[in-house]
Amino acid sequence: MILDENGNGILFFTSNRPGGYGGYDLYFSIIKNFNFQVPINLGPIINTPGDEITPYYDIRDSTLYFSSNFHIGLGGYDIFLSKGYLNSWQKVKNIGSPINSPFNDFYFYRNSYDFDGYFSSNRKDSYFIQGQYCCYDIYTFYVEEKKLTITEPEITYTISLNDTINPLKEDIISLLPITVYFHNDIPDPRSWDTTTKYSYDELYFAYLKLIDKYKKEYSKGLKGEDKLKAMQEMEAFFNEEVIGGFDKLQRFTNLLLEDLKNGSSVTIKINGYCSPLHTSEYNINLSKRRISSLKNYLLKINNGELAAFIEGTHPSGGKLRIIEEPMGKELASPYASDNPQDVQKSIYSIAAAQERRAQISSYISDFKGSTLVYESGIYYTDSSFICISTSQLKNINSIDIPIYNIGNAPFEIEILDLSKDCVQTMILDPKINPDKKTYLTVLLKEPCRSKPGLITIKLKTNIQGDELHLISILIISD
Repeated sequence: MILDENGNGILFFTSNRPGGYGGYDLYFSIIKNFNFQVPINLGPIINTPGDEITPYYDIRDSTLYFSSNFHIGLGGYDIFLSKGYLNSWQKVKNIGSPINSPFNDFYFYRNSYDFDGYFSSNRKDSYFIQGQYCCYDIYTFYVEEKKLTITEPEITYTISLNDTINPLKEDIISLLPITVYFHNDIPDPRSWDTTTKYSYDELYFAYLKLIDKYKKEYSKGLKGEDKLKAMQEMEAFFNEEVIGGFDKLQRFTNLLLEDLKNGSSVTIKINGYCSPLHTSEYNINLSKRRISSLKNYLLKINNGELAAFIEGTHPSGGKLRIIEEPMGKELASPYASDNPQDVQKSIYSIAAAQERRAQISSYISDFKGSTLVYESGIYYTDSSFICISTSQLKNINSIDIPIYNIGNAPFEIEILDLSKDCVQTMILDPKINPDKKTYLTVLLKEPCRSKPGLITIKLKTNIQGDELHLISILIISD
């Protein structure tokens, strides 16, 4: 546990509660007046479809250490680190050898008075009383102090076109994409307008008042443990995605203002999405209204300070350009119901709620000679997660997953790894041009077709600096 600047305790812990990203996820809970607040998931940068355990947070350099059996590593569980705080984290890094090994490595810890520390491992040469790798020993490590040597400097002159680096780069990129969510047909229900007078924060606080309504409707018809599980899942959606998304938006706007005040020319792209209810034409206009509400929020903060950047009249010289891309329902998940009579699934289900959103998906900043670019170039129609039952698989042989290029440059896709031997994959056309799509066909053989479990497919693009993309298929029994 650590203490924040207000004296509140913050506990990082592991749990396999419903609503996570995989088996065991990492969470945090703020302790106010000796009371634990609602736990918050650390999010998909940290958590995976696998297991994340044994968190340790070093407040001295704002670094989280934890073990995972899914992030790319040397063996079973490896120790990883990520810089950040609460639900804002940078890219996860493996701390490497010699601390990590081909075996299991857990419980990383550093002394409070120096940077030496301890961890636990069942690596080769551990003491054992059964099989050689049965048991865990405690290991210690030491961090050597760097010695300063003074020598006569050799003077060289280097001219670089990228000497000036945007100090906000890592902070901004770690937040993207930023997704905010809406209640059904909001804003301005039954309207064909393309703009709205509402600011997103107004819609957000009204949406939060509906949490109990969503929990009641989503769990309707269920009893006992199933009903409790459904209510917990819906509460987790509001806590982690709705509230978490607005929190990221607030932090993003502060960084955006800071970047603009440095004289940067910034371009952001906002996409609007809808659930499959209503016609395509109606949903395009609804997407535009959702984008409009997010723009209104940006123009509202700090007493309208961003307006001067959009008009190009701010004394700093900074400029802001907003690109709008209404997507309507064309990319909506097939698991979100389009039946208006079935309000439980078409309005109050998590699948439907996840489709009603606006998203800041791209950030380009020209900062005194260097360029910072974040462009979300790959998009999965089903948000890269599919849940299907064994009975459904009796009637189909394969699953076709559309993959869209919503970026501004072509890229190629390569399949790197499959988690099970009973899965075969094929990509219709590995090269995707901007605004085009291809299909990933997943063929499931026995025992995958009849046995519940999680299948993961790792993809990689040829975009420089791009990270691994993960598609997860969860097979459940009826």
